[in-house]
Amino acid sequence: MMMLYKIRFYLVSLPKRLKRLVLHIAFPLLKNSRHVNAIKPIGIRGWTYNLFFYLLDVSGIPELLEVLSSIFLWRIRPLTDDEISLSKTIFGDNIDYRVVTIDR
Repeated sequence: MMMLYKIRFYLVSLPKRLKRLVLHIAFPLLKNSRHVNAIKPIGIRGWTYNLFFYLLDVSGIPELLEVLSSIFLWRIRPLTDDEISLSKTIFGDNIDYRVVTIDR
């Protein structure tokens, strides 16, 4: 179930991820454009560092690691209904509780 949710999440969020990557790559050309609302990297080293993480994000590595950890770390479990209810009193609907896991 978690794997299907992660695949769906990745596919739904892929256009946003690609847009961030393209804007980051084009940032030196568009830095005065009103369409760029990204955090400005500090120099070429910062730009390259950020590019690495944008590429990881687009490749789906974070979702893959979560799926693999759920397979190999079998003690991880999703939140119970009671835990979700308690969490909602603090965080409201700001968290997607379907992806929150706990290590027993």
